[in-house]
Amino acid sequence: MSELDILLNSADNANTKKTYRTTYNKLIGSGKFTTDISETPNLEIIKIIKGLTDNAFNRKTYLTAVIKLKRLMDVPITELELYREQHKLDVLQHIKDNKIEPKTWKTTSGLTQNPAELTLKGFTDYVDALYKAGRYKEYIVNYLILHYGVRSQDIDCIIVNGPNKVAPPDDNALIVYKTKIDYIRRKYKTFKTYGEKKYIIKDKKFIKAVNALNIEDGQPLLDTPEGMRHKDGSITKVVQRLTYKEAGEGRLFKLLIDEYKFNEAKLDELSQSRGTSRNEIMASYTKSDLTAA
Repeated sequence: MSELDILLNSADNANTKKTYRTTYNKLIGSGKFTTDISETPNLEIIKIIKGLTDNAFNRKTYLTAVIKLKRLMDVPITELELYREQHKLDVLQHIKDNKIEPKTWKTTSGLTQNPAELTLKGFTDYVDALYKAGRYKEYIVNYLILHYGVRSQDIDCIIVNGPNKVAPPDDNALIVYKTKIDYIRRKYKTFKTYGEKKYIIKDKKFIKAVNALNIEDGQPLLDTPEGMRHKDGSITKVVQRLTYKEAGEGRLFKLLIDEYKFNEAKLDELSQSRGTSRNEIMASYTKSDLTAA
């Protein structure tokens, strides 16, 4: 078995496999390796990575794949780990140098919000407070963003709580059982690339919140005052009004990424649940759309 196969077999999901394959092929394709990566001295690998790119995030991606591979091959990685710790400072500086300061935004009531006031603890506390206050629809919206990093369209779900536990084709659904809820997504931005996504939610509070809304089988989670489903073009604003500080899912997702930027497992988890590649997620630090909801 080749070292690439060993690396790919260690991955838990398709997104991670894709990242490992792309990264490995770029390293080998550079022509700088005269032997397998696992057999190349660590200091030589560091020199090669430095020569391949000046981008701190790209270097981080290369390092992560190489360290994972060498661990699997039971090869010493001391120099690589030391360099990765030092490199964290480069990543932080890269963020500082390239990040465009997000602008303030106004809530529906006209209150100006400062992005500096968005914190993960504040977001988490807010979700808990919504549940305690019985504001269950807002709780569900924020819970899904907090735990899965989903987009506004992904939250536009049909409630399935009747005897027929089948999600509508080409749609999103919360399928309600006594002890769990299946969160099914078949209608989201990158569906053609990543396909159906299904998550089993066993959180008792979440189950209680969905049931407490008393939504009839087949009806939407987010409805208009007339009980109709919102049009696709308006769902983003609907969700934004329901989120923490009316920040919208885009700002809140970037908040999650900022919190977990050095947590490889969590980044992979968010990459898979959102349906976005790791490279695209990390690029969010330097994009000009940091103010977008």
